[in-house]
Amino acid sequence: YERWLEKNMPDAYWDLGPPATHDTLADTEDLIERKLPADLREFYRVHNGQRGQATGIVGNWRLMPLAEVVREWQLWNEMMRMQAFAQWTPRPDLGIKNVWWSAGWLPLTSDGQGNHHCLDLDPDSSGQRGQMIVVYSDNEVREVLASNFTEWLAGLIDGLEQGRFAIEDTEEGSVFLLPGLIET
Repeated sequence: YERWLEKNMPDAYWDLGPPATHDTLADTEDLIERKLPADLREFYRVHNGQRGQATGIVGNWRLMPLAEVVREWQLWNEMMRMQAFAQWTPRPDLGIKNVWWSAGWLPLTSDGQGNHHCLDLDPDSSGQRGQMIVVYSDNEVREVLASNFTEWLAGLIDGLEQGRFAIEDTEEGSVFLLPGLIET
């Protein structure tokens, strides 16, 4: 992924953050009261998200550093506690809980509009812990994207290397477009 970014989206490549420390990972797990899957921990040990000075590295969605992951997770949970989603009806894929938001969803990316690719640490009985899902702030769709973080990332890398995603230059930098995601 790094090699592809460096060659095709150098602004995004140089925006990758330094490694997350052991303490940062442990603090994240303490705050969310859940253990992170090993593959996600390993990924963040290489790059703690993006610094936020370039376009996103997952389509136009920015990979968030763990401190921002926790802040977004806390924000969504506070909104849930305040029953901000009480009138909204989700439309989840099989394997995802039928709720607008779950404290078991950990947002990893952001498009800046409240939409996230999330690690699902609390799926319904037919789902898989650690599956990757997409959650929209103002759309009822909740989709399973991959059975785990590694599979999701491998799918992105494969799609990029095979040229399945269109690259567009924007004022903010280059972005690649992910098929199947709702444009916001």
